[in-house]
Amino acid sequence: MSEKNIIHTFTEGHGRLKALAQRFLPHAADADDVLQDAFLRLWHRAEGIETQEYADRIAARTVANISIDRLRAQKKSVPLTECLTLAADAPPSHDKVYDILEGIIDTQLSEVQRKIVRMRDYECMDYEDIATAMDMQPAAVRMQISRARKRIRDLMRSNHEE
Repeated sequence: MSEKNIIHTFTEGHGRLKALAQRFLPHAADADDVLQDAFLRLWHRAEGIETQEYADRIAARTVANISIDRLRAQKKSVPLTECLTLAADAPPSHDKVYDILEGIIDTQLSEVQRKIVRMRDYECMDYEDIATAMDMQPAAVRMQISRARKRIRDLMRSNHEE
């Protein structure tokens, strides 16, 4: 049953998973490679993936993590593309978005939010580890990351409209 869940996830959700990878990566060919890598990783873990819902969730997280790893391998920091929902026909270039994003993080977020955003989205730490490192409750970490992402999203939209 578990192999069927993985096959279903990657056949039925191919477009969604590819779009997720493309949010991180500048080239469509890289996104295809990420999907292949993710499929292979999950195929080897197929016995532990019993439900279709879990297969969908783990596939999305694996695609995102592999995409982030590829960006790091290219010596680039991970932009918070998952926070950006720019409504434009032609999105700005990856480098321009990255520069704007870094400026917002450095100048518009509180020190706590800046640290949490970097730990969560650049270092891929989970909420519990961040909470321990920051001496906070996990719920407070989630609240701070939510507020920071909302602020980033709002500032990116206002910057994009200018």
